[in-house]
Amino acid sequence: MATIQKLKNRGRDTYRVLIRRKGYKALTETFKTKEAAIDWARKREAEIDLALPPNSDRDKECSVADFTFAEACDWYAHEYVHHLKARTQNTYKYRLALCRKAPFAEKAFLVVDQFDIVQWIDARRKQGRAEATINHDINTVSGIYTFAAEKWREYKDIPNPVALIKLDKPKLGKSRERRLQGDEYQRTCGELLKAGHKEAYHGFRLAIATGRRLNEITCLQWPDIELKVAIPLAIYRTKSNLKHEGICEERVEDVPLSPWAVSILKEIGPRKSGPVFSIKGTTISKQVRATYATLGIKNLTFHDLRHEALSRFSEIGDDGKGAKLDQHDLAKLSGHRDPRTLAKYIHKRTALVGQRIATVTPADR
Repeated sequence: MATIQKLKNRGRDTYRVLIRRKGYKALTETFKTKEAAIDWARKREAEIDLALPPNSDRDKECSVADFTFAEACDWYAHEYVHHLKARTQNTYKYRLALCRKAPFAEKAFLVVDQFDIVQWIDARRKQGRAEATINHDINTVSGIYTFAAEKWREYKDIPNPVALIKLDKPKLGKSRERRLQGDEYQRTCGELLKAGHKEAYHGFRLAIATGRRLNEITCLQWPDIELKVAIPLAIYRTKSNLKHEGICEERVEDVPLSPWAVSILKEIGPRKSGPVFSIKGTTISKQVRATYATLGIKNLTFHDLRHEALSRFSEIGDDGKGAKLDQHDLAKLSGHRDPRTLAKYIHKRTALVGQRIATVTPADR
């Protein structure tokens, strides 16, 4: 039975749900309304009832062989997704909801094959879904089969239908290379201030000054920031997860701040405690998108600002002034652990590259 507790958060009523069930890890979540808390509790308890692991005390005969694909989605949500960070859980819940509506959802889990997946891919394409979106969908399906094979020894040779698809997989396009052009930065800043979106204005500039993800910026707390030291630092809770026995743990990084980033934080106003931003990252992103639309700026997303920032960092020293940042320096600033991923964010301007090779003289022969 779920327990719902009324709390006070910044002067507002919130409702925390706690679900305890023997043999399961406790579930907890906080909501703004009691109705939302009750609805969530009912859904989670229903998932627990459906998601019985094999050889459980309540049903000795329960196994993957008895599941439909939809029931396997519920089992996966409880056994794996439940242990992830809250933000990651929300993404998975959305993907699994789509999987439960797939044409093969009521088929037996072990009977679903690559032909079912290919038909689903074709149907998603007819709905106008992007190739990247379809790729996320089938990767979720693949994850369910991979996890089931790892979890149940007797079914370790379960064929993964997604892995059997060779030719009809979604075709992913090239990575984004969009950077700010002309006076787009000045116009965006001016329009955000004109519209009264001061926090979005600060977030927009801080994204370029730091090169961090929007969620990392909006989760910053004032105690995490050191401005009165020789090298100002910020502590970020990163998106990258460290997996240990199937559980994702939060990674914390201390990263140096540029003078520009320090000046922006001082504009916001250093405080002893509390969050740097009082609004969510989704609100900032929405306000910036609306500003782009007002100004007629096309094909530019908030995440493109991360590309812009890291490209600017990589261009430091190209004019011969100051030392260049190497790959390890850039990785420290961005939080990337894979150099191949970092490389996708760096797009040097052609003019700057041209200026550098113009100084190259032919070698004597």
